[in-house]
Amino acid sequence: MTAYTKSTNFATKDTLTSGDPLKIVKGTEINTEFDNIATAVNSKSDTASPTFTGTVTIPTLSVSSTSTLTGVATLTANPVLSAGTANGVTYLNGSKSLTSGTGLVFDGTNLNIGTATSATNRFLNVQGSAVAKPVLVQTTTTTSLIEFNDSGTATKPAMGSVGDALAFLPAGTEGMRLTSTGLGIGTSSPAAKLDVSGAMNTAGLITNNFPSSSGNIVALNNTAGEKFVVAGDGGGVFFGTTAASTHTSLRVIAADSVVSTFSTTGLAITGLTDISAATSGQIKFPATQNASANANTLDDYEEGTWTPAEANVTLSTAVGHYQKIGNKVTAWGYLVWPATADANNVVINGLPFTIANTEDNRSCFITQCNAALLLSGTGSIMGIPNSTQSQLFKADNNRATNANMTAATLRATWVYYV
Repeated sequence: MTAYTKSTNFATKDTLTSGDPLKIVKGTEINTEFDNIATAVNSKSDTASPTFTGTVTIPTLSVSSTSTLTGVATLTANPVLSAGTANGVTYLNGSKSLTSGTGLVFDGTNLNIGTATSATNRFLNVQGSAVAKPVLVQTTTTTSLIEFNDSGTATKPAMGSVGDALAFLPAGTEGMRLTSTGLGIGTSSPAAKLDVSGAMNTAGLITNNFPSSSGNIVALNNTAGEKFVVAGDGGGVFFGTTAASTHTSLRVIAADSVVSTFSTTGLAITGLTDISAATSGQIKFPATQNASANANTLDDYEEGTWTPAEANVTLSTAVGHYQKIGNKVTAWGYLVWPATADANNVVINGLPFTIANTEDNRSCFITQCNAALLLSGTGSIMGIPNSTQSQLFKADNNRATNANMTAATLRATWVYYV
């Protein structure tokens, strides 16, 4: 702006004497002064709603009302707004006035969206008030990804939308995708709630709490069509290329043939069960036999010791052991009689199991006896049905007495059914 400077000092004319030609004010002098005034006025702005053109330099500007700029304003110092929010990012409001608010705040380090408070150790903090989806990342393609990078990143990982799915890209390559069907690891098209393509390793327990009618819980298939299926509708495990449509049992299938079945009636094994290669393989039966009427069912095994006894004399030595397989008992005994003249018939007590009450189930045999009447094994032992007793017979088929066995030794084997 041009400052007004007088060209004629009219006050000096007052000191001049009358008749001095310089005392006269000339019209040219008046024109010159008014021209200077007009130039100064035209180069300055009005105080009310001034308008500037060209380049304007203002050392200090205080705006208390609306200011309209039609050109470029260059500020050499930071402007100060008399209103707005501290650290608020300025924007044009609905009236196109420059202002700031709490929605977007930048304190020189942290950018906060949705809150006026800086978030510690966060450069961007987005907070919505009662808004379920405060942020939208959108592109015009079918893929919208956000990349991540740090000082140790070689290839940026990313995550984002691929169509209607959420994709995860470690090292820039997709490794996992979540769709409305389920989560796919190694596959972009999961066919179940969890679909893993490739090897899977777990170091902990996998627990599945499922209802009894939920169908297959685990179903693994290989490229040969072989299956491992754990079913939840009633229970069932299947190995092989086929699986029963109803899962009421636990089946082991090898080469498409059922080799064993667990069901509510027990364990059924097809073929040979071989435990000979086990380090300490054992089959344990209950202490009390659970008898079966099936001729092909082994329902008991037991082995142990028993103590033979004579009904009328006390034996000098009496030891024995036995083995029971199913309903067949084999017992071995070693008996030594004292020197005695007892005339009672010999009755050997203490067999480990009661003999069945049938006449065809009484035979036993002597392996060695040094009594004179029983030499050469010509004597015999006969069990008494429905008891744990047996009788001793001489070679002439008459009953042997204790006197016949005085100081004698008897080794015998009992074989009978229960």
